[in-house]
Amino acid sequence: MMIRNFALFLLLGLALLLADCAPQPPPTPTPTPGLSRHLLVEVMGDLSHKRPGWGEYLPLSFGTALDRDDLLRAAPDAHGLVVCADLEPFQIPGDYLGGLPCRRSEPVFVRGRDLVDGSFHIGIRVPLYEIEMLIAMLIARVRELGLDERATWLLEAEVYATYRQRDNAIALLEKLAAEDDAPAVYRRLGDFYLEGGLCAKAQEAYEHALDGYCALKDKEGEAYILVGLGLTHRCNHDDDMARDHLEQARDLYLALGDATSTTWVEWLLTENDR
Repeated sequence: MMIRNFALFLLLGLALLLADCAPQPPPTPTPTPGLSRHLLVEVMGDLSHKRPGWGEYLPLSFGTALDRDDLLRAAPDAHGLVVCADLEPFQIPGDYLGGLPCRRSEPVFVRGRDLVDGSFHIGIRVPLYEIEMLIAMLIARVRELGLDERATWLLEAEVYATYRQRDNAIALLEKLAAEDDAPAVYRRLGDFYLEGGLCAKAQEAYEHALDGYCALKDKEGEAYILVGLGLTHRCNHDDDMARDHLEQARDLYLALGDATSTTWVEWLLTENDR
């Protein structure tokens, strides 16, 4: 009996040990009030980034939205500042080569007055005053960062955009665009205009952004804007021009090695032919 009990005890201990050693699933991202993107808000000198699949580094400019799996590169005399989606800043020092250490989190979005975690509808009705209080809290946090005016306006616009206050976001970006020629600002404006069905304004913003990205030799920016222009021409019921711009975007993404974006544009081309 003692031997059998000892064997059972040994087996139980072994099972517990194996359970402790078993690989654990990654932690689930915590929904937190914040932005939907990580934004580059300061750029000095030669900064560039590279995404998985890309065959080259591309230049970074003010307002660029970064991914957590981007590889960042800074020249010895360069530096930059990224504000992560949780509004925590990350300084890019000179001679840096590494990833973006923003924490993995899923901002809580608002669709109408429904609460949404990432792309999953939580089904909680949020009173409008609570949404306004959340936005006010985040705007205060942005201002506490002590950044210059253009970075502050960009981040405040992103707060409004994240929580579906598109008109407020557009007003801030238009004010910023009047003083700053950054293509990322016009890119975001073009997206908002297109979402609102303002096709002529979207086309004007995208064309301004395209000029900036071409001057920077930012192929990802060029490709994205060509997609935007394609969708703008579709909005104007000009399917031939839409196809031409989408094909140019697909070819750029393909040459860059961006398989995900290439597939996305190919799907848009299929939709364009229907």
